[in-house]
Amino acid sequence: MGADDDAEESAYTFQCAKCGWETTGDRRPVACEVCGGRMLANPSERTR
Repeated sequence: MGADDDAEESAYTFQCAKCGWETTGDRRPVACEVCGGRMLANPSERTR
């Protein structure tokens, strides 16, 4: 009954523009933890 986000840990996926490292969270990280590059927001991979 409406259990859409039962196993959803966070709302967004972010990917580094430089090295491609990915992380998830509610807000965009300031910089990549791996190389210090800029983090880009990716659309959620939720398929309907």
